[in-house]
Amino acid sequence: MVRLFIKDLILVDFHRIPRVTSLLLFLNGFALLVVQVVGIRVLGPYVGTAIPVWATVIGIMLGGSALGYYIGGYCADRYKSIYTLRIFVGLGVVSIVAIPLLRYGIPDLQQIFPSLLSLVISAMLLFMLPALTLSALTTYMIRVYVQTLESIGQVHGDLYTITTLGSIVGVFFTSYVLIPHFTVPHILYGAAACIAVIGLLERETTKSQH
Repeated sequence: MVRLFIKDLILVDFHRIPRVTSLLLFLNGFALLVVQVVGIRVLGPYVGTAIPVWATVIGIMLGGSALGYYIGGYCADRYKSIYTLRIFVGLGVVSIVAIPLLRYGIPDLQQIFPSLLSLVISAMLLFMLPALTLSALTTYMIRVYVQTLESIGQVHGDLYTITTLGSIVGVFFTSYVLIPHFTVPHILYGAAACIAVIGLLERETTKSQH
């Protein structure tokens, strides 16, 4: 059974997935993990980098992703248009670009709320919307691409594989290349640029599904 699974994984028919769709999902997964890894560096100067800080960032990002998956699926079933995709792209870009500016409000929150509560609120304000919009984009694009119930399982698996590969590259590339050589704002602007690429290519993707 294990041997058959490995064989099927190696022979996944990725060529049946449009290159644009693959690129969009890869960049989306890449940007999501860039934001998560850099999030620790954003909060670090104010709250440190202890395990509770990591747990908070990861938890908030997962919560935002869960909500985003639901919203993306809901919108894909009811508002399947290029304008819906543009809204997700626009919110994703704006929310990521805003992180370097919003972080300066953390000291004010620390003066108002207890340390743990201020940490949670700060993480929500900084990272909830990026996680939500990027995850909604993933679900929305997968729903747009899936055309028949007979292929939904395989296509869903293939597309999530591409997204996850982008996330894996995002983790290592951010940790070993971006953080040692670039500032936090520049890294986040680069992640926003990845989402902007999705916006530039979205028309081609949407047209290919009609």
